Amino acid sequence: QTFENVDTAQFDAAVERLADTKGRLYVVGGRITRALADYSFTHFQAIRPRVTHMTSSSATWPHYVLDMVEGDTLLMFDVRRYETNLERLGELVAPRGVNVILITDQWASPVAKVASQVFNCWVEIPSAWDSNIATMMMVEALIAATQEKCWPETQDRYDRLDELFDMTRLFRKFS
Repeated sequence: QTFENVDTAQFDAAVERLADTKGRLYVVGGRITRALADYSFTHFQAIRPRVTHMTSSSATWPHYVLDMVEGDTLLMFDVRRYETNLERLGELVAPRGVNVILITDQWASPVAKVASQVFNCWVEIPSAWDSNIATMMMVEALIAATQEKCWPETQDRYDRLDELFDMTRLFRKFS
């Protein structure tokens, strides 16, 4: 259901924004979705420069907003039990010309009213808990499309990152 309801023009516009290195990319999630934000940040930071992972403490968000300018992008995650602090953040940044990309559930976070692109992911399953499987698939699709969009630059970043990993010996090398 999630992918059947993706507007391809919105998807392409979001990828354009995620790949645009003229502006900064900020990433933030809520109580449950901060793990998705962290995962997204790790990948986008490897794909492109100028990516900032906002802390989950809304008390620090004004520090980030202070530096946000027109042309920047904020990738936000908000699912039901929608967080009023995320709604307020969206309301603060949208008038500054910041492009808000929202990944939410099928019912849509209130942040949708200020977002430029909204991706509704079907999270309800026969369980006491909602599932992030569809949300993660959306994140993976956005990551893959963004990587493809700026591949030559991304390949160079990956090569340089691998060199740094080799120098730090954080990971095993496989021949």
